[in-house]
Amino acid sequence: MKEFKEFLSEAELKTRIDKLSGGKYDGWFLVMKWSERGKFYPDGKPFKTEKEAKEREKTLKATDVVYDRISKAWKKAHSSVPIRKFPSNEYPVRILQATKIEMNKEFKKEFPKGPFTEAQLRRSLFSDSMSNALDSWDYLSGIIVKKWKK
Repeated sequence: MKEFKEFLSEAELKTRIDKLSGGKYDGWFLVMKWSERGKFYPDGKPFKTEKEAKEREKTLKATDVVYDRISKAWKKAHSSVPIRKFPSNEYPVRILQATKIEMNKEFKKEFPKGPFTEAQLRRSLFSDSMSNALDSWDYLSGIIVKKWKK
């Protein structure tokens, strides 16, 4: 996990903490995240203390870094298993294997045994609750952030 913390400190991440004034949340702290559209937007509700806001900012940074790495591995896995080459009953097995291999490659420094169990990858690929890849990336990045925080 040491390497992951170093990786996190080197990554260029755009977040900031704003202190709110006036209104219902006077003196509270709001974590702001940089948007692709070129501006900051609030990430959730304000926090009463700066310590809570800094903790959320730390988690947000970790989630961001992990999310990008998972999406990279996921895309590599999907591009290496063309859907038309295999019969429909063989495709799920192939995509699961390819995803596991790519995730292990992407995170081998931080997690020598692999970051995810086969059940977690299967859930991220085939669960009804994961309606698209972004949901899966959120789910998987949440798993790594929980491991990292321990």
